[in-house]
Amino acid sequence: MIFTIQSGELNVLLVKRRISPFVGQHAIPVASSLDDEDLDQAALRELREETGVADVYLEQLYSSAIQSGIPAGDLFGFLLCADLR
Repeated sequence: MIFTIQSGELNVLLVKRRISPFVGQHAIPVASSLDDEDLDQAALRELREETGVADVYLEQLYSSAIQSGIPAGDLFGFLLCADLR
C-alpha cells in the first residue's frame, strides 16, 4: 500500500487490475520479487510497471509475505510512505 498526504489529505495509490481475477476493479498494488532483487527493488519495479511512477522517494514502514498459491511465486505486501509531489 502506498500512501501520501497532499493538501492535508491522506491519499492511497490504487491500480486497475489488468488480469484475472477482478479485471478492471481497483486494487492495492502488490509485488512479487525476482530472484535477483530485494524487497525495496521489487517495490520500486512494481510501482513503475503498474503505475508509471518512477524516481520517487519511498520509505518502507512494513512488509509481509503472502503465500499466493500461484505459479509466479509468493507475493509481498508493502506499506510505503511516498513523496509524490
